[in-house]
This record gives sequence, C-alpha cells and structure tokens, in this order.
Amino acid sequence: MGMGFRKGVRGIEWGTVRHIALAWLVTLPAAGVMATGAYWMLTR
Repeated sequence: MGMGFRKGVRGIEWGTVRHIALAWLVTLPAAGVMATGAYWMLTR
C-alpha cells in the first residue's frame, strides 16, 4: 500500500487493502473469543 500510494491514489490496489482490512476484522474478534475461552477454562 505504501509504494502504491507513492504513485497516487490510483496506484493503490484497493482489493489488497480490502483483504487486509477484512483479515483484521476477523482476526481481532477471533483472538478475543479464543482468549475468553482460555480464561474461562483456566479459571474453572
């Protein structure tokens, strides 16, 4: 994204940006659910 931006907004591959954003939106809640499950199992 950084090198694409060097060429201007048209140089950015928006499909790649969308995939990165989607990955973060999936990863963070999934990590939270896993951490909650681990905490629940270890404190019972």
